[in-house]
Amino acid sequence: MNVPQSAPARPSVGPAAGPMRKDGSVSTPPDRPLRKDAARNRDLLLAAANELIATRGTDVTLNDIAHHAGVGVGTAYRHFTDKHEVLQALLDQRIDQVKAIMTEATQADDAYEGLRGCIIKVGELQAADRGMRQAISIAQGPDERAAVRERLIPIATVLVERAKATGRLRPEFQQGDLPMIFWTIGAISEYTVEVAPNLWRRYLDVLLDGFAAPGTEPRQPITVEPPDLDQLDAIMQTWPSKR
Repeated sequence: MNVPQSAPARPSVGPAAGPMRKDGSVSTPPDRPLRKDAARNRDLLLAAANELIATRGTDVTLNDIAHHAGVGVGTAYRHFTDKHEVLQALLDQRIDQVKAIMTEATQADDAYEGLRGCIIKVGELQAADRGMRQAISIAQGPDERAAVRERLIPIATVLVERAKATGRLRPEFQQGDLPMIFWTIGAISEYTVEVAPNLWRRYLDVLLDGFAAPGTEPRQPITVEPPDLDQLDAIMQTWPSKR
């Protein structure tokens, strides 16, 4: 009696198996390289977003970012559901940078100069990086604000209390003054960077001097000249376009 031969066993297809080939064999996808490619594509997208936002602001689209990164639009949407998620990722990077600067400042031997140096370094970062100024502007929702506070306020408190303990910082100064100083520097930079890129330093010098405790010596000099009439006119012309 002829016994029908059983059909060849179909290879199992599990999480580690790839698509079945025509000959019935199963390919095994190179999982590790794919993960590396995914990380590389995400880095490319964030770098492209940085460059575009630095020159065009936050009006760029996720499609713009994908094209600038040299990846497919589908790839961009696999990493980020929308432009807001890209900006949030950029904001996270910037907050990490600011936190690192603040943390370093808490280790300064001179706590008062550590605070001053921290504020100046953040100012320099903002002045050189429109992407930072734009990314920070998206922290408008309660969740974003809470996340920023959770990451920065504790270290800001240490920084400010150490500086006040020297007696050279006004006792009225609070950690909540730091974000307002950063916001002021960023706003000045946004409107003056193309005309007088260092002008923010003039007004930061005034702010820092004003927050020094009475009798603190030496008083800090103002290091940057005020805008001349032509510069002032050019700065004023940028106002409507950036609002």
